[in-house]
Parts: sequence; C-alpha cells; structure tokens
Amino acid sequence: MSIPRLSWSLACVVLVGCARNDTDPRSRASTTTLTSATMPTRAELEPDPVITRRVEAALARDSRTSSVAANVEVTVTEGIVTLSGAVADLADKRLIERAARETPGVVETLDKVDVSPSRAEDVEEIDERIAFSLQRAMLSDPALAGDTSRVSVDVSRGGRVVLRGTTDHAATRASLELIARGIQGVTRVESHVVVESAP
Repeated sequence: MSIPRLSWSLACVVLVGCARNDTDPRSRASTTTLTSATMPTRAELEPDPVITRRVEAALARDSRTSSVAANVEVTVTEGIVTLSGAVADLADKRLIERAARETPGVVETLDKVDVSPSRAEDVEEIDERIAFSLQRAMLSDPALAGDTSRVSVDVSRGGRVVLRGTTDHAATRASLELIARGIQGVTRVESHVVVESAP
C-alpha cells in the first residue's frame, strides 16, 4: 500500500516543478524589458524647458485651445508633461490634453486640469484672457524671439487689441498682427508698432 503513496508523491513533485517553470522569472524580465524599450532613455530626452515652450506654443497656435488654456499651467519633468488649472468643460480639457500629448518630445501627460461649472465671463475677464493668450503666443513663437521686448499689448472692452512699441523688422510687426487676429475673442486689431531702421 505504500507504493501507490510514493507514486502519488512523485507525481505531485513533477506537477509542482512544471508550474514553477511556467512562472520562471526570466519570462517576467523579458516583459519588463520590452516595456522599457519603448521609453526613451535619459540621454535621449530633450531638455524640459524646450518641451515646455513647445507645448505652450502648440496650445497658443491652435484657435481651439489658445483661449481656453489661459488658466492652464504647463510643467515638464523628464519629458512628462503635467497640466494643471481649470477649464469650463470636459471637451476643452480633452483638447488641451491631446494637444500636449501629440507634441514632439513628450513622453507622457498627467492631466490634472479641473472642469469648473460653466459660467458667463464678464468683459474684463474676456479681455484678460485675450491678453494672456496673445502674450503667450508671442513668447512661444521662435520667429519673434528677442524682437518683441519693446512691444506692449493693450486689450480694451469688447476684444479690441492695440499693439504699441518698436521693432527692428517689418516681418515682426506683420506677424504680431496676424497672431492677434487669430486669438479667439478678438474683434479688432490696431497696430502702432514702429519699425526702426538700423543705423
């Protein structure tokens, strides 16, 4: 009667051994390696300030996000973009997150933007939003870098934008006017920017 018990014990050992082979740590390691291979290494990551400017520029260029992202802050850490702030509805939140996610150099996005109950903006809030969107677009455009420090932006009641100051290039003045007209809520653009000739 002892022989059947011995055979049963050996069978259990064999079955346990097979189960352990199925969970070989090497199989788990291969899965982890495959996942990490899809992520850029630290050396491959672009500088965080570069990615930050790129995301902000993407939000400013798109007429669908340029105004609704006025209260959204963009921070980048090792290629991971964190979006924080508030928007009026869920559709705006999704647009902003998608624009950030599709920006070159972005590894991942953490969307911490809150959706606040929709409410009507008063005229002053609209003007402040327009001014913020316009200034962000000016700072994010590489073509205007260093040539807009002497330009001021005034937004008065009803979305009327007035540009004042000086620049060294006529192309800069034209670009500023084009950017201003593309901001949602702008009803009129007046440019008093003077092009100064080089001595």
